[in-house]
Amino acid sequence: MIHWEAYLLLSVFVVYVGGVLVFSLRNWLGSNRLIAAGVLLAGVAFVLHTGLLLARGFAAGRLPFSNLYEFTLVFAWATMLIFAFFAVRFKLLASAPLALSLTTLLVGIAAMMPRDIRPLMPALRSGWLQSHVASGVLAYGAFAVSAVLAVVMLTRSEERDESSEADWAVKYWRMPELAELERYVHGLIVFGFFFLSVLMLTGAIWAEETWGRWWGWDPKEIWALVTWLIYLVYLHGRRRFGWTGQTTAWFSAVGFFAVMFTLFGVTYLLPGLHSYK
Repeated sequence: MIHWEAYLLLSVFVVYVGGVLVFSLRNWLGSNRLIAAGVLLAGVAFVLHTGLLLARGFAAGRLPFSNLYEFTLVFAWATMLIFAFFAVRFKLLASAPLALSLTTLLVGIAAMMPRDIRPLMPALRSGWLQSHVASGVLAYGAFAVSAVLAVVMLTRSEERDESSEADWAVKYWRMPELAELERYVHGLIVFGFFFLSVLMLTGAIWAEETWGRWWGWDPKEIWALVTWLIYLVYLHGRRRFGWTGQTTAWFSAVGFFAVMFTLFGVTYLLPGLHSYK
């Protein structure tokens, strides 16, 4: 592994951990002054994270999409990006400790993986690689943020912070009503489901080009289908039976568990044609 990459990866992880600790201290101590410090640390970590991906891509001479290490880093980056959009657009900074913890966990998992830059395997030398992986990153990032907000829905108390302070950080650190959170979770699931469908479609076309078949019941294909069906059942139930509230939250949590198992569990426990470590 390139030494500069090891130092940069460590810096990303440490600064993310710092953000988690500061946001957690804010919740423990109730000090609103810590919000700005947490945002600053999260922003610095995200910039370093972006730099790591750019440097990795430059060193490899391609987009960092070819193995589990790279995908996990891009997945963590997309999770942070999507959460940052929601946190700013809808004033959801109160969910930052959980979102930042998930991002930190993903970066930590990536740090334990092989990181050598190798030539692309023959199966990966396809024009479908970029669209297939990019759709997966968007889908998984959206599902991750939906799961974060779902956990907030399932664990929040009925008490709300009615602070009238004018500080910008306090205005963005709020706990929305359950119905508002549920709308965001649903919207993220719809977004993620669309790109998960694109992921499976591009994967089928790519498989036909590479292996001469559209579907081969590979473990990764099966669990991608299981994940897709979980979200499909939820979307159908919401439309047909009006499922809302905690039902949405539980489907989001279960669906994201399937996402994580598809990504990591299948790779290490049920290896197949898609086990690109």
